[in-house]
Parts: sequence; C-alpha cells; structure tokens
Amino acid sequence: MHPRAVEIGEVYSMEIRVRSTFDNEPGTIIARHSEMEIRQKVRAIAHETDVAKVTLLRVPDRPGIAASIFGHSATPGSTSISCCRTSVMTARPT
Repeated sequence: MHPRAVEIGEVYSMEIRVRSTFDNEPGTIIARHSEMEIRQKVRAIAHETDVAKVTLLRVPDRPGIAASIFGHSATPGSTSISCCRTSVMTARPT
C-alpha cells in the first residue's frame, strides 16, 4: 500500500480493500474498528521506493531460468532486484 493512500484512508475513516490481481477473492479490508485489540496496534508500515513489479507467465520451473532472465540486470552499480516466485495454476483449455 502506498503510504499516502493509507494516510487518506485514516484521515477520512475510509475502508481500503487490498485484493489480488490473480483471483476474484474478496481480499483484506483495512479499516478503523473500535473493537480492535488495544495492545496489538500497528506500529509501523514499511515501504520501498522506486520498485517495479514484473509478472512473467509460462516460465519453465527449472534451475537457472531466473538467472537467464534477470542476469543482465546484475551489472556493477545496477539497482538490486528482489524476486518473489509464485506458482499460479490455471486451467488449460480443452
């Protein structure tokens, strides 16, 4: 979540719904509730700037594939890359 979006949601008591782009599930609602636990408050929200999300579909699940795709980005002085691998199973057409 962008910090400004969370700030505006708090100022105007708006609910924020966080949803996945991969399915139609309802997601998570960020909202202010009076019945929340007083002792378990959120203390901080971490964020990174200048981050891009890249989604690659139909990439073979074999050692070395990620290195061959992102290896050119590993030049001296380049921006670091954080990778998160997710398997998404989809139904194949019959």
